[in-house]
Amino acid sequence: MLSYQKFWNTPGISSIEKARFHFLNLCVVRFVVEKHGGTMETDPATQTAYIRVPQSKRAVCAHVVEEQMNTISHSMSTLIATLSSGTVLIQPSKN
Repeated sequence: MLSYQKFWNTPGISSIEKARFHFLNLCVVRFVVEKHGGTMETDPATQTAYIRVPQSKRAVCAHVVEEQMNTISHSMSTLIATLSSGTVLIQPSKN
């Protein structure tokens, strides 16, 4: 099961950052779906994604989507933990 509650409830994460995260997820899902011969349409008014994948490729497609979302979720958790600890992720160049 995919859960992004920690990300959505983290103080200091702006609505713009949340929108970017949401867009990234949609892009990843669309890429995987299309790679497996499917289509994805979104309805911004209802915030609904309509996904169609050929029957023979649904299980594999779902598995790949889940793997990708788990990777993104893990990366976001690591980023949140790093930001919360005050650790600097990128050092500015001294040039």
